[in-house]
This record gives sequence, structure tokens and C-alpha cells, in this order.
Amino acid sequence: MNVRRVGEEDLPLLERLWRAFEAEVPPPDWEEVDEAQELAEIAQIVRGEVALLAEDADDGAPLGFALARRRGGRLARLTDLYVVPEARRRGVAEALVGGVVELYRADGVEMLDLEVLAENHAARAIYGRWGFREHLLAYVAPLEELAKRDGITRRYIRRLIDLAFLSPLLVDAILQGRHPVALTATRLSEFDLPLDWAEQHKLLAS
Repeated sequence: MNVRRVGEEDLPLLERLWRAFEAEVPPPDWEEVDEAQELAEIAQIVRGEVALLAEDADDGAPLGFALARRRGGRLARLTDLYVVPEARRRGVAEALVGGVVELYRADGVEMLDLEVLAENHAARAIYGRWGFREHLLAYVAPLEELAKRDGITRRYIRRLIDLAFLSPLLVDAILQGRHPVALTATRLSEFDLPLDWAEQHKLLAS
């Protein structure tokens, strides 16, 4: 196995490997991947950061790749690490990461970090064996679930938003205490307020 730096002439190959990586480990449903932007960032890394390719020593077949970029004077991030299925359990990933480490050590970088999906237990176990440790945890939750837990419905949120477009005359009347006593904040939130201020005046005067 040979590990070498990627050149611009390798970009078509790297793009094919990246697409295979994305197909095998797709992002969560709620994340939208802009392929053109991702490929542009890969090209940027190839031109100015660290991009390594592992190849079979006999036939030159691609075995995997690693991409990394600096995040400051002392820190770099391993942004992508992929090994083709038929080359796994052969030390390819470790060799690629080792190459990244050596290049950045020579450049004065002290730390390397990465991100991994919480449910990717196999990758997390490997990274742990290599010496990576958990530093930050990111939590995600559907807004519908959070709203239900807090007793907030879509209708209630929409009504609160409607109040942001309340007529300035009505706001002034409320601030000066010239509004009907029954017209409380709770009562206001119960109306389906039109955006037209004249219609608001008619509705609240009735």
C-alpha cells in the first residue's frame, strides 16, 4: 500500500470516492448537502491543505482517502476519512490518518479533531483506540417534539407571530390604557389577526 498526497489531476477520482462515501454514510434527513459546494471545498483542500490517497502497491487501485484542514495555529480537523469496502481491516485508515498526523506535526500543529455520527459505533471505537477522546456533544431534536413537551402548538406560535404585526395605533392605545379591559394579551392571542391594520381595527372594535 502506498499513501501519497492528492494532486489536482486526482480530483475526478477523489470526487468518485467522496460520492461513494456519501452513499454509504448519508447525512441525517434534516441536513441538506450542497454537492457543488462540497466538491468545491474538496478542491480547496487539495490545493491548500492536506489530502491523501491510499493506493494498492501492486495495481495502483484506490483504497481510500483522507482530507484535513487547519483550524488555527495549533489545531487541525480531519474532515473526511473513507476506505473502500474491499480494502477494510487492512490498516488503510490508520495509514491515512498517520500520514495526516505526520504532515501536521511537521507544520507545528498540536491537536487533530474530527466529527462522527453518534450512531456510528464502529468508527467511534476505532477513533477511541487511536487516542481520540470525546470533547463536545451535539444534541438535535425535532421542533414538533420540543413544542409538544412545552405545551406550545403551531397555532399558538402563529398567533404570537401575528401579534408582532399589530397595528401601531392599537399598540399605542394598549400602552396608554385606552383599550377595552377585556382585551388582554391572552385574548389578543386568541384572534386570527389579519395583516391589514384597518381590518384589525374592525375586528377588535366589534
